[in-house]
Amino acid sequence: MAVIETKTTQVKDDLSGEIIDQNASDSFRFGFDGVNFELDSSLEAINKIREFLAPYAAAARIVEDAPVQVGFPSVAAATRGQQQPRKRAAATPVRSSGPDPAKVREWARAQGLEVNERGRLSSGIVEAYEKAHG
Repeated sequence: MAVIETKTTQVKDDLSGEIIDQNASDSFRFGFDGVNFELDSSLEAINKIREFLAPYAAAARIVEDAPVQVGFPSVAAATRGQQQPRKRAAATPVRSSGPDPAKVREWARAQGLEVNERGRLSSGIVEAYEKAHG
């Protein structure tokens, strides 16, 4: 007589706590306040999250290989009692040494140069500013 072994995988919805069909579920990864999360939930719930976040994602900049910053009060309070990430990367300073970007933008506009409202300034504009200001 042959023995047949069957294995089943169950998915627990992290939002509702219910067991859901594996074919109607997905994992959703996201970052918030410098911490990365993963959520298992129904396709319906994950699609609602994606729809809600779509305008924010469209307006945001993509950051690749950014260090994870942890310890923000809002995340610490939200994740209290939950397992924390094992590895924590050191936070990097927001600004490097150099001229104040707001002053560089103001100077560049006065010179008739085009600069973005935010984000990194081109090295050519920074060099021209530094040259003009000794």
